[in-house]
Amino acid sequence: MPFRLLWGFLAREGMREGEALALSWADLDPERGAVRLDKNKTDDPRACALDPHVAMALAIYRKTRRKDEEATETVFVDERGQKLSKFGLAQIVRDHLDQ
Repeated sequence: MPFRLLWGFLAREGMREGEALALSWADLDPERGAVRLDKNKTDDPRACALDPHVAMALAIYRKTRRKDEEATETVFVDERGQKLSKFGLAQIVRDHLDQ
């Protein structure tokens, strides 16, 4: 489930993988459908609207799977709850596509 959410997020939001992997719950406002990127490649903080379905999926995921976590916790983690790195992410995508 965590990777499926990440792949959908990246495909629909067009965010760089490093930006997505650095997101914490505090950066997201699924109820309002917004994401805030304070740290990014251009060092230009910005906020943008989320696709309504992405916002809904994130809200459900948080409420059902990650409800007890602090706002500072990373949104996208692996199956064991470990923080993901953008290094090796392409191989994980290829492995998932082969399944």
